[in-house]
Amino acid sequence: MQVTIERAVPTTDPHTINRGDQMDQQKYDATYKFGNTIVNIVAPKNQTKEEIDQIIKEYHIAGRAIVKEMQEKRAAATVKTN
Repeated sequence: MQVTIERAVPTTDPHTINRGDQMDQQKYDATYKFGNTIVNIVAPKNQTKEEIDQIIKEYHIAGRAIVKEMQEKRAAATVKTN
């Protein structure tokens, strides 16, 4: 009797899909190595100072929202234990 195992990731096909990116020809703005992992950073091009400032502002807003949510959850947990 032969048993077939269904797998989420096929073992016969490569796990990558060619999206048309030419990553071998891409110039990286920064490259970092963490252990055996290499991280290549590609920065978006042709952005104005205003666009960059807006992106940074949105990061700060998201960060503040995360901190506020964490503080609220901690406060709610403290109230439940008292």
